[in-house]
Amino acid sequence: MSLARTPALDPAAPLAGATALRPAKPRLGDGRLASWLINLYFFYALLIATNAIFPLLMMGDTMTKSVAEDATLRLLLLPVLAGAPVVIGLQYRAMLALLARNPVLLLLLVWIWCSALWSVAPGISFRRAVALTTFTLVGAAMVLRYDLDRLLNRLAWLFFALLLLSVVFVVAFPGMGVMPDGRGLRGIYTHKNGMGGLLLLTLVVFVPVVWSRLVNPVVGWGGLLLTLGLLVPTGSATAIVVALLIMAIQAVILLRQHSGMLAAAGVAFGAALVAGATLLLLGLGAGAFELLGRDGSLTGRTDIWHYALRMIAQRWLLGYGYEALWMVPSYALYAVQVLAWEAPNSHNGYLETMLGLGIVGLGLAVALLVVNLVRLARLAGRLEPVAMLVALPFMVGFVVRNFMESGFINQTSLDWVVLAMVSWLTTSGLAELRRR
Repeated sequence: MSLARTPALDPAAPLAGATALRPAKPRLGDGRLASWLINLYFFYALLIATNAIFPLLMMGDTMTKSVAEDATLRLLLLPVLAGAPVVIGLQYRAMLALLARNPVLLLLLVWIWCSALWSVAPGISFRRAVALTTFTLVGAAMVLRYDLDRLLNRLAWLFFALLLLSVVFVVAFPGMGVMPDGRGLRGIYTHKNGMGGLLLLTLVVFVPVVWSRLVNPVVGWGGLLLTLGLLVPTGSATAIVVALLIMAIQAVILLRQHSGMLAAAGVAFGAALVAGATLLLLGLGAGAFELLGRDGSLTGRTDIWHYALRMIAQRWLLGYGYEALWMVPSYALYAVQVLAWEAPNSHNGYLETMLGLGIVGLGLAVALLVVNLVRLARLAGRLEPVAMLVALPFMVGFVVRNFMESGFINQTSLDWVVLAMVSWLTTSGLAELRRR
């Protein structure tokens, strides 16, 4: 399926389709066995990036993991790290060119590596910088190997399997699938917010997959219905609000493709969703949180934000090192003393980025978001709807969600992998790079 509106734009248009992007000659890794192994590697890498299943199995029906269990989880990352040089090396020329055409992302990665030099836990920052860079480059390798249709197809199958597993855990193993306090479903995640994050990604993927018929209808429609059915029971207020925003954007994009009664219905649906999100965020004030089962402190988030801002003020330029602060026992103990409970992160992606990377790192991270959004705006008239149905709702949802969750630049995060993919997919001349 070609995603560019006219064939004349294919050579320069990012997000071009399968026909225009098929390699002109065989490449290393194109054999049947090699291709099967590479596909299996990508599937495993994406599964690890979801942070699903394995951390929950390590925890059981508790809310904590031991040091030994953390070490076991790190071992699961080794196949991803070991296989990365192979899949990257198969396309190293195109990979180097792709990096050169994304200077903001490259600078951000370099700054993350440099943060290990002044980190309060250099070993942790270095190890996690390795993992983050690996997943970033694996995302680039997938973009170079697959067109968008095939990427969405593979993500749809993975997400459908994760959703089914979540239902199984909730029904058959409620001690693990339901939050210990009974307030929400966590499925195959350690917390309901993780499950909510998965549902946002599945919503971004299944709507264009169903609309463009890129996967088996059972998988497409089944995944979409499971997403909508689990959204409210999960109990993640952030996920509910961001999902409303994503669906409103999707409705507007689809509206451009139809007319008549369907268009009128789309306008009404989109307006209702936008109005609902606006009321929840602004109009009802504290009452909105009560409707969502939350208090005015946003489940303790405001206390964490105040603490994070105090810590940022002490090292605002460079930060404490990438993902290091909360892992150092002395800092973690101080946080418990101040907050009176154990906080795993700052529950705000922008504050978390500044804690780890300082104002410089935050500036680079925000610049990456701006660059991606500007690229999408410039390409809007040249892309088929399926491309915008994925990229724009994801970008807007990502920006909004990180005001309430720390999911910006995590070492193993499917959100980050997809964000990097959007950067790679919107790169000028991607079609030519894929033929190298």
